[in-house]
Amino acid sequence: MKNEITLWLLGIIIIIVCAVQSNAQDPAIDKFERSVGLGSNWTVYFGGSAITIIADSDIGISNSSTLFGIAAWTGSNFEANQYSEAIISSEKIESMWAQVFVRRRTSDAARYAFHWSDLDGKIPGVWDIKYNEVPTPQTRILDSLFAPPPAVGDTLRIEVRTDIITGYPEIKGYHNDKLVVSAIDSTRTKIMNGAPGMVFRFRVGFNPSYPSKVFEEWEGGSLKTITGINNNATEHQITLFPNPVNNELKINFYSQNDFEIEIFNTIGKIEIKNRNQNTIDVSRLPSGFYFLNLKQGVSSYKQKFIKK
Repeated sequence: MKNEITLWLLGIIIIIVCAVQSNAQDPAIDKFERSVGLGSNWTVYFGGSAITIIADSDIGISNSSTLFGIAAWTGSNFEANQYSEAIISSEKIESMWAQVFVRRRTSDAARYAFHWSDLDGKIPGVWDIKYNEVPTPQTRILDSLFAPPPAVGDTLRIEVRTDIITGYPEIKGYHNDKLVVSAIDSTRTKIMNGAPGMVFRFRVGFNPSYPSKVFEEWEGGSLKTITGINNNATEHQITLFPNPVNNELKINFYSQNDFEIEIFNTIGKIEIKNRNQNTIDVSRLPSGFYFLNLKQGVSSYKQKFIKK
């Protein structure tokens, strides 16, 4: 089973680096499938034979045998309605925990929490994780956020945003949509103090404090600023171009059978509806960020685009 992590952010962010650790038979990310950077002067660094491998000792993790693949975005600030997106996949991932590291390669004692650091702007993020397999022995992952341990089939959601009073990251953890923890992390750099040139590492990887092979497979959600809209894994069966678009948006879809198109804005209002048309006139839409939903029978495919 292939595991995918989809990351996309809307708003202002300086640099983000993403990494996935695979199992012992697959010690690096096997494929970097796509990256889109619509901020000004952005460059994407990654993969294929040029995958950057760093030892876990570089980022303060005790298990020195673990290797990580890194994808990095670097450049100037995002402007309004611009985003960056990447899909990183690996055949298997053993267990997971998440943390953000700043460019300084130092260890972090609060190893099992989910941290934002040095973001410029008040950008909320939501990350959903669903367990697929019974861990043996029973093991707590992200244990500083969730107790008792989640059961098989449970859903965890970690929400990170800026506390409007202190400026520090506020972390909320939900277990099956019930709020179980809420804390302001004053050990982090204030989000509002972010500056160009900062580097971030978003990691999903092995937790060295627990036995290996805790979870053989898992499902990852999306880190995003607009909640309530799910990007399913099949969204990549459709392609929109040009993107960004001025006048006519063209849809490349693998099937020409009967289908319905809906275009809606970021608050869910439907702006355009039509049927069986591969070219759509969007010239009258205000500039901004939109979603296209293609329905065919019981299937539904979503894709994002920007109207200039």
